[in-house]
Amino acid sequence: TMGEHGIELLTLVRFEEYEVPDREPEEGDLDAGWEEVGEEQGERVEVEVKNLVIVGVEVENTGNEDYLKFDPYSEEATLREPVITFRIEDEGDPHRYRWTLWVRDTREGEWQDFATVRGQAEGPGEVRVEVNDPQYLRNAQASGDEPNAWPKQEGELREWGTYTFDLKVEEVDGAGNLLGDEQYFKSPYKLSIPATMPGVTDEEGHPRPGHDLYWYFDEQGALKARVAYYLQDTDNREATKVQVDLLEPSLVVKASRSDLPKAVNTPHLDIDLYTLSDDDGGGTYTAVFMAADKYGEEYRDHRNKRMLAVNDRECIGRHLPVAWYHDGNYSCSVKAAYTAYKFEGGGESIQWLQDQLYGAKKERNCTQTGCGDGYYQPERFC
Repeated sequence: TMGEHGIELLTLVRFEEYEVPDREPEEGDLDAGWEEVGEEQGERVEVEVKNLVIVGVEVENTGNEDYLKFDPYSEEATLREPVITFRIEDEGDPHRYRWTLWVRDTREGEWQDFATVRGQAEGPGEVRVEVNDPQYLRNAQASGDEPNAWPKQEGELREWGTYTFDLKVEEVDGAGNLLGDEQYFKSPYKLSIPATMPGVTDEEGHPRPGHDLYWYFDEQGALKARVAYYLQDTDNREATKVQVDLLEPSLVVKASRSDLPKAVNTPHLDIDLYTLSDDDGGGTYTAVFMAADKYGEEYRDHRNKRMLAVNDRECIGRHLPVAWYHDGNYSCSVKAAYTAYKFEGGGESIQWLQDQLYGAKKERNCTQTGCGDGYYQPERFC
Protein backbone atom coordinates (compact mmCIF):
# COMPACT_ATOMS: atom_id res chain seq x y z
CA THR A 1 0.00 0.00 0.00
CA MET A 2 1.06 3.64 -0.42
CA GLY A 3 1.66 5.97 2.50
CA GLU A 4 0.68 9.63 2.66
CA HIS A 5 4.04 10.78 1.36
CA GLY A 6 4.35 8.44 -1.58
CA ILE A 7 6.36 5.85 0.35
CA GLU A 8 5.38 2.20 0.05
CA LEU A 9 4.32 0.71 3.37
CA LEU A 10 5.35 -2.91 3.92
CA THR A 11 3.23 -4.62 6.58
CA LEU A 12 5.14 -7.43 8.31
CA VAL A 13 3.29 -10.59 9.34
CA ARG A 14 4.69 -12.89 12.01
CA PHE A 15 5.01 -16.63 11.32
CA GLU A 16 6.65 -19.28 13.44
CA GLU A 17 9.89 -19.44 11.51
CA TYR A 18 9.88 -16.57 9.03
CA GLU A 19 9.17 -12.86 9.02
CA VAL A 20 7.71 -12.05 5.62
CA PRO A 21 5.79 -9.16 3.99
CA ASP A 22 2.15 -9.41 3.03
CA ARG A 23 3.15 -9.48 -0.64
CA GLU A 24 5.87 -11.23 -2.62
CA PRO A 25 9.18 -9.30 -2.67
CA GLU A 26 9.83 -7.54 -5.92
CA GLU A 27 13.10 -7.04 -7.70
CA GLY A 28 15.24 -4.68 -5.66
CA ASP A 29 13.54 -5.46 -2.35
CA LEU A 30 16.39 -7.65 -1.15
CA ASP A 31 18.86 -4.90 -1.87
CA ALA A 32 16.70 -2.56 0.19
CA GLY A 33 17.08 -4.72 3.27
CA TRP A 34 14.67 -7.66 3.13
CA GLU A 35 16.01 -10.36 5.41
CA GLU A 36 14.99 -14.01 5.58
CA VAL A 37 14.99 -15.52 9.03
CA GLY A 38 14.84 -19.30 9.35
CA GLU A 39 16.92 -22.42 9.83
CA GLU A 40 20.59 -21.85 10.42
CA GLN A 41 23.09 -24.77 10.38
CA GLY A 42 20.22 -27.24 10.58
CA GLU A 43 18.78 -25.75 13.80
CA ARG A 44 15.23 -24.48 14.15
CA VAL A 45 15.08 -20.74 14.91
CA GLU A 46 12.15 -19.36 16.90
CA VAL A 47 11.46 -15.69 16.12
CA GLU A 48 9.78 -13.35 18.58
CA VAL A 49 8.82 -10.06 16.93
CA LYS A 50 8.35 -6.90 19.01
CA ASN A 51 7.72 -4.13 16.54
CA LEU A 52 9.27 -0.72 16.26
CA VAL A 53 7.02 1.97 17.79
CA ILE A 54 7.07 5.75 18.32
CA VAL A 55 6.06 6.83 21.84
CA GLY A 56 6.19 9.87 24.11
CA VAL A 57 5.67 12.47 21.37
CA GLU A 58 5.43 16.00 22.76
CA VAL A 59 5.69 19.53 21.41
CA GLU A 60 7.57 21.67 23.90
CA ASN A 61 5.63 24.91 23.36
CA THR A 62 2.15 23.33 23.47
CA GLY A 63 2.62 20.29 25.72
CA ASN A 64 0.64 18.10 23.32
CA GLU A 65 1.18 15.82 20.33
CA ASP A 66 -1.16 17.65 17.95
CA TYR A 67 0.34 20.98 16.90
CA LEU A 68 3.19 23.41 17.44
CA LYS A 69 3.25 27.22 17.66
CA PHE A 70 5.61 29.41 15.68
CA ASP A 71 6.42 33.13 15.86
CA PRO A 72 9.62 34.27 14.12
CA TYR A 73 9.67 37.55 16.07
CA SER A 74 8.98 36.16 19.53
CA GLU A 75 11.39 36.72 22.39
CA GLU A 76 10.84 33.08 23.37
CA ALA A 77 13.29 30.74 21.68
CA THR A 78 10.80 27.88 21.82
CA LEU A 79 8.43 29.87 19.58
CA ARG A 80 11.16 30.79 17.10
CA GLU A 81 12.56 27.24 16.98
CA PRO A 82 9.82 24.85 18.14
CA VAL A 83 11.03 21.63 19.76
CA ILE A 84 9.45 18.20 19.30
CA THR A 85 10.64 15.20 21.31
CA PHE A 86 9.78 11.54 20.86
CA ARG A 87 11.12 8.14 21.86
CA ILE A 88 11.98 5.16 19.66
CA GLU A 89 11.27 1.74 21.16
CA ASP A 90 12.17 -1.57 19.50
CA GLU A 91 12.60 -4.43 21.96
CA GLY A 92 12.55 -7.18 19.33
CA ASP A 93 15.59 -6.44 17.19
CA PRO A 94 17.01 -2.93 17.64
CA HIS A 95 19.16 -1.37 14.95
CA ARG A 96 19.98 2.12 13.77
CA TYR A 97 17.08 4.32 12.67
CA ARG A 98 16.27 7.03 10.20
CA TRP A 99 13.49 9.42 11.19
CA THR A 100 11.52 12.04 9.24
CA LEU A 101 9.39 14.90 10.56
CA TRP A 102 6.91 16.61 8.22
CA VAL A 103 5.42 19.96 9.29
CA ARG A 104 2.52 21.77 7.62
CA ASP A 105 0.37 24.81 8.35
CA THR A 106 -2.86 23.86 10.14
CA ARG A 107 -4.78 26.06 7.68
CA GLU A 108 -4.05 23.63 4.85
CA GLY A 109 -6.70 21.09 3.93
CA GLU A 110 -4.34 18.89 1.92
CA TRP A 111 -0.89 17.69 2.89
CA GLN A 112 1.77 20.23 2.00
CA ASP A 113 5.25 20.12 3.47
CA PHE A 114 6.30 23.51 4.79
CA ALA A 115 9.36 21.96 6.41
CA THR A 116 10.83 18.45 6.39
CA VAL A 117 13.45 17.46 8.95
CA ARG A 118 15.39 14.19 8.63
CA GLY A 119 17.80 12.64 11.08
CA GLN A 120 19.40 9.45 12.33
CA ALA A 121 19.49 7.63 15.65
CA GLU A 122 22.12 5.05 16.61
CA GLY A 123 19.58 3.01 18.55
CA PRO A 124 16.33 3.17 20.55
CA GLY A 125 15.91 6.16 22.84
CA GLU A 126 14.78 9.77 22.93
CA VAL A 127 15.06 12.08 19.95
CA ARG A 128 14.94 15.87 20.17
CA VAL A 129 14.13 17.91 17.05
CA GLU A 130 14.51 21.70 16.93
CA VAL A 131 12.51 22.90 13.92
CA ASN A 132 14.14 25.84 12.10
CA ASP A 133 17.49 25.22 13.82
CA PRO A 134 20.02 27.10 11.61
CA GLN A 135 22.40 24.15 11.81
CA TYR A 136 19.73 21.83 10.37
CA LEU A 137 19.32 24.19 7.43
CA ARG A 138 23.09 24.32 6.87
CA ASN A 139 23.31 20.53 7.07
CA ALA A 140 20.80 20.25 4.22
CA GLN A 141 23.37 21.97 2.00
CA ALA A 142 26.18 19.60 3.02
CA SER A 143 27.20 16.73 0.79
CA GLY A 144 27.27 13.10 1.85
CA ASP A 145 25.71 11.40 4.85
CA GLU A 146 28.53 11.88 7.32
CA PRO A 147 27.30 12.00 10.95
CA ASN A 148 28.03 15.70 11.41
CA ALA A 149 25.63 16.54 8.54
CA TRP A 150 22.52 15.36 10.40
CA PRO A 151 19.76 16.34 11.08
CA LYS A 152 18.87 18.07 7.81
CA GLN A 153 15.93 20.45 7.24
CA GLU A 154 14.43 21.24 3.86
CA GLY A 155 12.02 24.14 3.76
CA GLU A 156 11.55 26.61 6.60
CA LEU A 157 8.72 27.88 8.78
CA ARG A 158 8.28 31.60 8.13
CA GLU A 159 4.73 32.65 8.99
CA TRP A 160 3.32 33.25 12.45
CA GLY A 161 0.75 30.65 13.45
CA THR A 162 0.14 27.02 14.31
CA TYR A 163 1.41 23.93 12.49
CA THR A 164 0.57 20.24 12.55
CA PHE A 165 3.01 17.40 11.84
CA ASP A 166 3.64 13.72 11.32
CA LEU A 167 6.60 11.46 12.07
CA LYS A 168 8.05 8.33 10.53
CA VAL A 169 10.85 6.10 11.85
CA GLU A 170 12.57 3.47 9.66
CA GLU A 171 14.96 0.74 10.75
CA VAL A 172 18.29 0.76 8.85
CA ASP A 173 21.51 -1.22 8.95
CA GLY A 174 24.99 0.16 9.62
CA ALA A 175 25.30 1.29 6.00
CA GLY A 176 21.95 3.09 6.07
CA ASN A 177 20.06 0.48 4.03
CA LEU A 178 16.38 0.06 4.90
CA LEU A 179 15.53 -3.14 6.77
CA GLY A 180 11.80 -3.08 6.06
CA ASP A 181 10.41 -2.12 9.50
CA GLU A 182 8.93 1.35 9.80
CA GLN A 183 6.31 3.22 11.80
CA TYR A 184 4.23 6.35 11.19
CA PHE A 185 2.95 8.33 14.16
CA LYS A 186 -0.33 9.69 12.70
CA SER A 187 -0.76 8.19 9.23
CA PRO A 188 -3.01 6.70 7.71
CA TYR A 189 -5.32 9.59 8.75
CA LYS A 190 -8.56 7.62 9.02
CA LEU A 191 -10.23 10.40 11.02
CA SER A 192 -10.37 13.86 9.47
CA ILE A 193 -12.33 17.09 9.06
CA PRO A 194 -13.53 17.76 5.49
CA ALA A 195 -13.18 21.11 3.72
CA THR A 196 -16.97 21.65 3.91
CA MET A 197 -19.86 20.08 5.84
CA PRO A 198 -21.79 17.74 3.51
CA GLY A 199 -25.33 19.00 3.04
CA VAL A 200 -24.95 22.00 5.38
CA THR A 201 -25.20 25.56 4.03
CA ASP A 202 -25.15 29.06 5.46
CA GLU A 203 -27.90 31.69 5.10
CA GLU A 204 -26.70 32.53 1.59
CA GLY A 205 -26.73 28.92 0.46
CA HIS A 206 -22.96 28.42 0.50
CA PRO A 207 -21.51 25.18 1.99
CA ARG A 208 -20.41 25.66 5.58
CA PRO A 209 -16.72 25.10 6.30
CA GLY A 210 -15.78 21.76 7.84
CA HIS A 211 -14.45 23.69 10.85
CA ASP A 212 -15.27 27.26 11.80
CA LEU A 213 -14.47 29.93 14.39
CA TYR A 214 -16.75 32.94 14.55
CA TRP A 215 -17.77 35.76 16.92
CA TYR A 216 -21.19 36.82 18.00
CA PHE A 217 -22.80 39.14 20.57
CA ASP A 218 -25.21 37.63 23.05
CA GLU A 219 -28.32 39.40 24.29
CA GLN A 220 -26.29 41.12 27.02
CA GLY A 221 -23.81 42.48 24.47
CA ALA A 222 -20.95 40.16 25.43
CA LEU A 223 -18.65 39.13 22.59
CA LYS A 224 -18.31 35.34 22.41
CA ALA A 225 -16.21 32.92 20.41
CA ARG A 226 -18.09 29.99 18.93
CA VAL A 227 -16.91 27.00 16.90
CA ALA A 228 -18.46 24.43 14.60
CA TYR A 229 -17.00 21.27 13.05
CA TYR A 230 -17.76 18.07 11.16
CA LEU A 231 -15.88 14.76 11.57
CA GLN A 232 -15.53 12.02 8.98
CA ASP A 233 -13.97 8.56 9.30
CA THR A 234 -13.07 5.92 6.73
CA ASP A 235 -15.09 3.25 8.63
CA ASN A 236 -17.59 5.68 10.20
CA ARG A 237 -16.20 5.12 13.69
CA GLU A 238 -16.72 7.92 16.17
CA ALA A 239 -13.72 9.74 17.59
CA THR A 240 -12.38 8.86 21.02
CA LYS A 241 -11.46 12.46 21.81
CA VAL A 242 -12.21 15.90 20.38
CA GLN A 243 -10.65 19.11 21.66
CA VAL A 244 -10.50 22.74 20.52
CA ASP A 245 -7.93 25.29 21.74
CA LEU A 246 -8.48 29.03 21.30
CA LEU A 247 -5.23 31.00 20.99
CA GLU A 248 -4.94 34.77 21.27
CA PRO A 249 -2.64 36.78 18.94
CA SER A 250 0.35 36.12 21.22
CA LEU A 251 -0.37 32.37 20.71
CA VAL A 252 -1.24 31.92 24.38
CA VAL A 253 -4.13 29.50 24.86
CA LYS A 254 -7.10 31.50 26.17
CA ALA A 255 -9.59 28.64 26.32
CA SER A 256 -9.76 24.92 25.68
CA ARG A 257 -12.67 22.47 25.55
CA SER A 258 -12.36 18.69 25.46
CA ASP A 259 -15.98 17.81 26.39
CA LEU A 260 -17.05 17.98 22.76
CA PRO A 261 -19.23 15.68 20.60
CA LYS A 262 -17.38 12.76 18.98
CA ALA A 263 -19.96 11.59 16.43
CA VAL A 264 -18.97 11.47 12.75
CA ASN A 265 -21.09 12.46 9.73
CA THR A 266 -22.94 14.96 11.91
CA PRO A 267 -22.56 18.77 11.98
CA HIS A 268 -21.65 20.07 15.44
CA LEU A 269 -22.74 23.71 15.45
CA ASP A 270 -22.79 26.80 17.67
CA ILE A 271 -20.48 25.56 20.44
CA ASP A 272 -19.52 28.32 22.89
CA LEU A 273 -15.79 28.42 23.50
CA TYR A 274 -14.91 31.73 25.17
CA THR A 275 -16.31 35.11 26.23
CA LEU A 276 -13.97 38.04 25.66
CA SER A 277 -13.34 40.33 28.61
CA ASP A 278 -12.29 43.98 28.67
CA ASP A 279 -8.71 42.82 29.23
CA ASP A 280 -8.54 40.79 26.02
CA GLY A 281 -6.83 42.53 23.13
CA GLY A 282 -7.90 42.57 19.52
CA GLY A 283 -6.20 40.84 16.63
CA THR A 284 -6.12 37.39 15.07
CA TYR A 285 -7.50 34.59 17.23
CA THR A 286 -6.93 30.95 16.24
CA ALA A 287 -9.06 27.90 17.01
CA VAL A 288 -7.16 24.60 16.66
CA PHE A 289 -9.30 21.48 16.20
CA MET A 290 -7.84 18.18 17.46
CA ALA A 291 -9.17 14.62 17.68
CA ALA A 292 -8.16 10.96 18.01
CA ASP A 293 -9.50 7.97 16.07
CA LYS A 294 -10.82 4.64 17.36
CA TYR A 295 -8.50 2.06 15.80
CA GLY A 296 -6.05 1.47 18.64
CA GLU A 297 -6.58 -2.29 18.68
CA GLU A 298 -5.52 -2.45 15.03
CA TYR A 299 -2.26 -0.51 15.40
CA ARG A 300 0.99 -2.11 16.49
CA ASP A 301 1.33 0.21 19.51
CA HIS A 302 -2.37 -0.29 20.46
CA ARG A 303 -2.86 3.48 20.71
CA ASN A 304 -5.50 5.53 18.91
CA LYS A 305 -3.90 7.81 16.34
CA ARG A 306 -4.19 11.57 16.41
CA MET A 307 -6.00 13.36 13.62
CA LEU A 308 -3.98 15.97 11.73
CA ALA A 309 -4.96 19.17 13.54
CA VAL A 310 -6.62 21.99 11.58
CA ASN A 311 -7.44 25.56 12.50
CA ASP A 312 -9.58 28.57 11.67
CA ARG A 313 -8.71 32.19 12.30
CA GLU A 314 -10.80 35.26 12.99
CA CYS A 315 -9.57 38.79 13.47
CA ILE A 316 -11.43 41.21 15.69
CA GLY A 317 -11.01 44.80 16.86
CA ARG A 318 -11.71 46.07 20.35
CA HIS A 319 -14.19 48.93 20.34
CA LEU A 320 -14.40 52.16 22.24
CA PRO A 321 -18.02 53.24 22.91
CA VAL A 322 -20.12 52.97 19.76
CA ALA A 323 -21.95 56.06 18.53
CA TRP A 324 -24.74 56.33 15.99
CA TYR A 325 -24.13 58.62 13.05
CA HIS A 326 -27.22 60.37 11.61
CA ASP A 327 -27.13 61.56 8.03
CA GLY A 328 -30.10 63.94 8.49
CA ASN A 329 -32.32 61.96 6.18
CA TYR A 330 -34.02 59.30 8.27
CA SER A 331 -30.97 57.04 8.14
CA CYS A 332 -28.50 56.02 10.82
CA SER A 333 -25.14 54.31 10.61
CA VAL A 334 -22.73 53.16 13.26
CA LYS A 335 -19.59 55.19 13.84
CA ALA A 336 -17.00 54.12 16.38
CA ALA A 337 -13.37 54.53 17.24
CA TYR A 338 -11.75 51.22 17.97
CA THR A 339 -8.44 49.75 19.01
CA ALA A 340 -7.12 46.78 17.08
CA TYR A 341 -3.91 44.95 16.46
CA LYS A 342 -2.38 44.36 13.06
CA PHE A 343 0.45 42.01 12.28
CA GLU A 344 2.99 43.62 10.00
CA GLY A 345 6.59 42.90 9.07
CA GLY A 346 6.10 39.16 9.31
CA GLY A 347 4.32 39.11 12.66
CA GLU A 348 5.27 42.21 14.64
CA SER A 349 2.27 43.46 16.58
CA ILE A 350 1.46 47.17 16.50
CA GLN A 351 -1.46 48.97 18.13
CA TRP A 352 -3.49 51.39 16.09
CA LEU A 353 -6.64 53.54 16.29
CA GLN A 354 -9.09 54.29 13.55
CA ASP A 355 -12.53 55.81 13.13
CA GLN A 356 -14.81 53.35 11.38
CA LEU A 357 -18.02 54.30 9.61
CA TYR A 358 -20.06 51.15 9.14
CA GLY A 359 -22.15 50.80 6.03
CA ALA A 360 -24.98 49.07 7.87
CA LYS A 361 -28.09 51.18 8.18
CA LYS A 362 -30.40 51.42 11.15
CA GLU A 363 -34.08 51.80 10.47
CA ARG A 364 -35.60 51.14 13.87
CA ASN A 365 -36.10 54.16 16.18
CA CYS A 366 -34.70 56.47 13.55
CA THR A 367 -36.22 59.97 13.23
CA GLN A 368 -35.39 62.85 10.93
CA THR A 369 -32.90 64.26 13.43
CA GLY A 370 -31.95 61.42 15.78
CA CYS A 371 -31.16 57.75 15.94
CA GLY A 372 -32.70 56.73 19.25
CA ASP A 373 -31.78 53.48 20.95
CA GLY A 374 -31.11 50.23 19.17
CA TYR A 375 -29.02 47.13 19.12
CA TYR A 376 -26.24 46.75 16.57
CA GLN A 377 -23.91 43.86 15.91
CA PRO A 378 -20.69 45.19 14.38
CA GLU A 379 -19.02 43.44 11.51
CA ARG A 380 -15.90 41.38 12.01
CA PHE A 381 -12.85 43.18 10.83
CA CYS A 382 -9.15 43.50 11.39
